[in-house]
Amino acid sequence: MPQKNLFWTGVTGIGTTWNNCLLARIENSTVDPITVHPNDLGQDVYQNNNVSMRNCVVTNYISGIAPPIGWDRERFFYIGNPHDLAHNYDIILRNPENVKNRITEVAEVNVQLDQQGCNLLSNSLEGREDVRLKDNYTFSIVGNNPVSLSNINFPSNTRLPVKIVYNFLTDEVDDNLNTYQYHVIQKNSAPHNELGEHWTGGVHFTINKGPRDLFNADAGNDEEIDKWESITLTAEQINEAAEYNWYDSEGNLIYTGASLSVSPEVTEKYKLEVVADADGFKDYDEVEVKVNGYKINSLSPNPANTNVSIEYDVEGANSAYLMIVGASNFSTSNNYILNSTQTQTYIDVSNYQTGIYTLALVVDGQIVDAMALMIQ
Repeated sequence: MPQKNLFWTGVTGIGTTWNNCLLARIENSTVDPITVHPNDLGQDVYQNNNVSMRNCVVTNYISGIAPPIGWDRERFFYIGNPHDLAHNYDIILRNPENVKNRITEVAEVNVQLDQQGCNLLSNSLEGREDVRLKDNYTFSIVGNNPVSLSNINFPSNTRLPVKIVYNFLTDEVDDNLNTYQYHVIQKNSAPHNELGEHWTGGVHFTINKGPRDLFNADAGNDEEIDKWESITLTAEQINEAAEYNWYDSEGNLIYTGASLSVSPEVTEKYKLEVVADADGFKDYDEVEVKVNGYKINSLSPNPANTNVSIEYDVEGANSAYLMIVGASNFSTSNNYILNSTQTQTYIDVSNYQTGIYTLALVVDGQIVDAMALMIQ
């Protein structure tokens, strides 16, 4: 039987001690010799049974233990084109096949790029439902299906750093499932003439989640204000160091801090994101600030015996009117149509009997404001 030599090499990621490329070769086989592809390790692995490679990243989330210095800055890998000519590649981000514990079900998977990566991938990311753009450099994976960024034209000799951040969601994590995996794979956009799909490499992540005390984000109760008023929204702080981020209804980050002052012109929902500093666990909550855009600004004189002047704001309403209802007889009322382009009207109350009435403002079929009116 011919002698075979097994070689293992471990190549640590550039500038890191956590990302390892494991390469194995079985040499001197007369039955299945290795066909060498110079300067193309991807082809060596792809075309030979006796060459195997695994790029492995292990990430441990341990509650109460701060990450090492530089952890946030250096946890990246590379995609790109090592050849002297431009080339089209596909980048696929996906859960392993046929697994029950998919990390996209219990965590946010955020992908961060540098400026060159943003420029190169921007067209592939726009208008998609399976990713969400968070800012100019970051996008999130949406759903559990593979995300395939196809036909990306990489210039010659281009290497782009990519960082993946996993933020476990406190409302979704399962204490009985602690190990997850995720894959990032690069392949040639054009298939191989004989073998079909033409893979060039991949990075395989193992994410270990330790036990931790969970927390809930609390943005406070819903609020109601009048137009042009301001209000301060305050998050309930959790019992550990954390970052508090506020987003508008469009998903734009508008403030970082526990308290946010807002003065919306229309009813608006705000989302609070609480991210633990130690391990990136996060939770969300929403609060709605309802803006009463239609109101009675003033009523005078009150008490009245002849005429009353009412100042109001119904700008933008499809229909609006004032309704005067007697306190002793709510089944009958007198209605006064309002001009939405004006802000003041007069009502003759000389024919009303002495008593207390309710002056109600009705906009688009709904009572939105009311005042007590006394007639002498």
